[in-house]
Amino acid sequence: MAFPFHRTARWVLVLAPAALGVACGGTVGSGSTSSSGGSSSSSGGSSSSGGSTSSSGGSSSGGVRVPKNHRAAATACTSPRATPTITPMSPSDKCTSHADCTAGRNGRCTQIPRIGTYECSYDACEVDAECGGAGASGVCSCRVGVGEANVCLAGNCRVDGDCAGNYCSPSQGTCGAFGGNVGYFCHVAADECVDDTDCGTPASTCRFEPAVGHFKCSDSQCAG
Repeated sequence: MAFPFHRTARWVLVLAPAALGVACGGTVGSGSTSSSGGSSSSSGGSSSSGGSTSSSGGSSSGGVRVPKNHRAAATACTSPRATPTITPMSPSDKCTSHADCTAGRNGRCTQIPRIGTYECSYDACEVDAECGGAGASGVCSCRVGVGEANVCLAGNCRVDGDCAGNYCSPSQGTCGAFGGNVGYFCHVAADECVDDTDCGTPASTCRFEPAVGHFKCSDSQCAG
């Protein structure tokens, strides 16, 4: 009776290491897989960090792409004013030479577009601080007025930094190209356009619309 007992015990001892090996292998393998999974999860965390960077990049532009025309920094309008040739032809002309224009800074006798008569025009400013009459956000716009004078434009910003991570761009008014730019305004997430090229037709331009408080395409024009 003792012999069968010892043979049974021997088989138990032979099989036990194999069973133990499977158990250990399973445990190690499972641990390795878990560790690998943990590493993968850690990698996912790194991807999340990348998403955070992307989100930060988005907040720096307020979700609006960079406009072709925007004012990153204020610049003084110090370039010399041109002295165009004068060819007075009408009794309605209010000046006949540049020497007649002495009532302001850098006076020039200039021809009024679409009207044709001559009258004096002057530089209204050299820096933004001189545009208080256009409001706290008045911008001194260089060489864009009648006779390429410096003019003060109203709006709600002077530079990009005034726009909470967005951009400060010039905008035409309801007269479109006829009246030119009337002010500088902040882009916002609700904008329906960023550049004129978003508007589909040459007659339509991207303008700030005060009634809705953001940029949208408009083809309104004035004639003269």
